[in-house]
Amino acid sequence: MSEEFIDIISDLILQSENILRSISELRKADNRRKEIESELIESAMSKREDPRILHEADIIDAVISDLRKDIINRIITLSESMDKLKTKYNERFKNSIGEFKDLGHGDKNV
Repeated sequence: MSEEFIDIISDLILQSENILRSISELRKADNRRKEIESELIESAMSKREDPRILHEADIIDAVISDLRKDIINRIITLSESMDKLKTKYNERFKNSIGEFKDLGHGDKNV
């Protein structure tokens, strides 16, 4: 495999690892949101609102929204990179077939 393909594959792996890290961050934020929701339920049951909890819930919702957008953008970028790799691979494959055809037709001209 050529160095170019190895570089592309390495980049794809790095992009995939970044997506997995973002998904992990999203899970942590989502778990914290569930904890906050529990605290809000307790707060509502005791008929008092805790501004700290409400503020943290808003911040967590914003973080989750940003992480989701980031993950979507990273997946789109990964998909585009994979399409480039596929295109390069197909071009290389076509060139290889052309070389084999040339080798096969060489005997007729001799």
